[in-house]
Amino acid sequence: MKVLYLVERFPVFSETFIIDEIAGHVEAGLDVVVASLKGQEHGDYPFEQSPLFGRTDLVFLEGNAETAADKFRLIARALLANPKAFLRLRGSGLSIREMAQAALVERLVKSRFDIIHCHYGYIGRVGLGLRKLAGSRPPLFITFHAHDLLKQWYLPLASFYRPVFESDATLLPISDHWRKLLVSSGADPSRTKVHHMGVLLPSARAKSEDEGAKRGGTAQIVMTGRLVEKKGHLFALDAFERIEDTVDFHCTIVGGGPLLETVKKEVRARGLEEKVTLLGSVQHEIALRTLDRADLFLLPSVTATNGDQEGIPVALMEAMAKGIPVVSTRHTGIPELIEHGRSGLLCEEHDAEGLAENIESLCRDPVLRERLAKAGRKKVAAEFERQELGRTLRRYYAEALTRN
Repeated sequence: MKVLYLVERFPVFSETFIIDEIAGHVEAGLDVVVASLKGQEHGDYPFEQSPLFGRTDLVFLEGNAETAADKFRLIARALLANPKAFLRLRGSGLSIREMAQAALVERLVKSRFDIIHCHYGYIGRVGLGLRKLAGSRPPLFITFHAHDLLKQWYLPLASFYRPVFESDATLLPISDHWRKLLVSSGADPSRTKVHHMGVLLPSARAKSEDEGAKRGGTAQIVMTGRLVEKKGHLFALDAFERIEDTVDFHCTIVGGGPLLETVKKEVRARGLEEKVTLLGSVQHEIALRTLDRADLFLLPSVTATNGDQEGIPVALMEAMAKGIPVVSTRHTGIPELIEHGRSGLLCEEHDAEGLAENIESLCRDPVLRERLAKAGRKKVAAEFERQELGRTLRRYYAEALTRN
């Protein structure tokens, strides 16, 4: 089976879940080609270090259509390379830029493919055009994450995604929260299936006395992820201020991003330098190793002022899979992963007092940590294990080919 993955940029650190999904297909014997709508310079993950190096063909579009001049050059290239494509895509409901992108991908990907899989709904619109250009009309799958359903540019969803909803594409929202939004916006419920992102289930952490709280010493808290508003780093500092004099803890924050300097300044302004360390951006594997010394993992997600929200954060899954108790918020699909008091602890968004209480409870109670850690790992194994999710996705592919 030959699968074409259509993505915005590739590969990038913040989307290792796409790399991992494709790697699973390759391991299972599928032939995968990845087409990135943005040029190679927009990726920030060293491809030679990825599990796909030497095993997957990559195609990059050079024109990114981010400015009027870029858009003109992209359309001109597409007209020169594949002029008939524009005639074939008339009436498709796509923009001229999307038609140009579909035309260029169709010309650059030399071979035929059985399946088209797009990550992010707006890329799915380009996938519709590409599918129409492919004579065999291969089945189309579109994974929806979060910002592809929230940004003002895509609203109202019923209008922007009308061509997608009216097609026979299979829609794969990563949580039931987003499935409900898609269906309420006009998606066919029978073709809209929740398909989680997943993680590998590593061997359970050895019961070591290295963690600070187990020694009766400093409880080690770890946060990983890009420093953007929705990850709740400033919210976490609000909670830390409430317990800094009563709880012996230290928080290591791993990740870069636009709020890195802001968070550093806030740590200094609040006098939390002894309690909080920011490591900046590190490789994904280093971030995972940092988790090994954690007593608890913290990700207090919030809705950003611009409306941006999470899906179900993979970082939470990774911590739970390692057997680390987690603290988060009742934000979008997170309660689908974490049941409060059973597989982790949750509070409402921006409830600094509630967040502080949850952190303090885990720092002080080793029995609670152990119980939540075991239940969290079991939850990931049952519903968010990457290999099983990959098998499910390949079954969807096979079923679609049978119907096609």
